[in-house]
Amino acid sequence: MSIRLPAPSAISNPISDDSDNNSTASESEDDNDQTWDDWVSDSIAQQQCKSLFDETVLSSVDAALAYDKETHQFSLDDTCKALSLDFHGRVRLINYIRKNKPTRADVAKLQSTESWFTSDEYLVPVVENDPLLQSYSEDWTDSEDENLNDVDPNRKIKALEKKLAIARQSLGDYRALIADKLNISREVENLDEAAQNQ
Repeated sequence: MSIRLPAPSAISNPISDDSDNNSTASESEDDNDQTWDDWVSDSIAQQQCKSLFDETVLSSVDAALAYDKETHQFSLDDTCKALSLDFHGRVRLINYIRKNKPTRADVAKLQSTESWFTSDEYLVPVVENDPLLQSYSEDWTDSEDENLNDVDPNRKIKALEKKLAIARQSLGDYRALIADKLNISREVENLDEAAQNQ
């Protein structure tokens, strides 16, 4: 959308409505247009960011990630890939590290089946306006099923194991809910008593 304003009085030759001038103006507008995502990602990339494992504050998210990789031999992106974490899993991992301050070795032992990976407690930022939480990985996808099409069999196995663990947990919760709602244990006791009385 273009808005035309009247030319200031100091300019003797206002812009005409010729198609040549319009195409040149729209081409320059296209070159200068940035989307909201571009603007937000640029502002996040320029924010100072604290290391995950110590108190060092670096000039940007990329600098903080590089610092953690060099100093602590920890790559957030590689860890998220190995654990098959989605956006929320990544946020929980970052907040878990910032809150509990585990060692690099402790983080390496994580399996992504720990209960806190599903806890909303770790969705709350530990560091206010943490740019690391606002940054994104190139490997994120919106679909969980796309992880199953991965070529790496180890990642595929981890993704399937994670889904299996979630399914087992859901089944256990469902069984407990049904047993509670139907009072099955009381009914079984009543049947046993009736059978003994006969």
